[in-house]
Amino acid sequence: LIGKNGEAFATLHVGSLVNNYYSNVTLNNLKVFAKGASPIIENSMMFDQALEMEAKIRKVFSKFVPSEIINDLIRRESITSLLTGEKREVVILFSDVRSFTTISENNKAEDIVNFLNKYFEVMVNIITSHGGNIDKFIGDAILAVFGAPKSYLDNAKRAVKAAVEMILSLTEIKDLK
Repeated sequence: LIGKNGEAFATLHVGSLVNNYYSNVTLNNLKVFAKGASPIIENSMMFDQALEMEAKIRKVFSKFVPSEIINDLIRRESITSLLTGEKREVVILFSDVRSFTTISENNKAEDIVNFLNKYFEVMVNIITSHGGNIDKFIGDAILAVFGAPKSYLDNAKRAVKAAVEMILSLTEIKDLK
C-alpha cells in the first residue's frame, strides 16, 4: 500500500486456496482496491498513532499539569497558538503554617511529614474546589493562582472563600507541638 508521500507504508497479502493464481482481471481489481484502500488505511493508522501520542502526553503531564491546561493545549491548532501567551488578571493566594520552624524543631521528622501530607491534602482540595490551581509548594507554604488557566468573573471572591475555608479546616488537621 502506497502512502501520501509515495512510499510503501504497509503490504496487502492475498492468497488463493485453490492454486495461488490470479487472472489479470482479479489482479487489476486488487490494484484498484489497494489504491482506494491506501488513504483510508493510512489515515486510520495515523489517527491511532495520534490517539496513542495524546494518551502518552496526558499520562506524563497529568502528574504536573491540570487536565484543563492539557485539554487546551491539545485543542490548539497551530504551533503559534501554543507559543503565544495571554495577559490576564489573576489572584494569588499564599498560605503557610504559622511558626513552622518552631514546630519542626520540636517534633520528629516523620510526624512533620505526616502533618504536612495531611495539611497539603486538605488545603489543596479546598483550593481546587474553589477554582484555584496550585502553582507550587515552598516548604510548608502553598502558592495558588485563581484566574489561570480557567478564569472566572469572581476570582478574588473565590480566593477569599478558599482562604476562609482553609482557616476553618485547620481543626481537622492533627496539631503538632
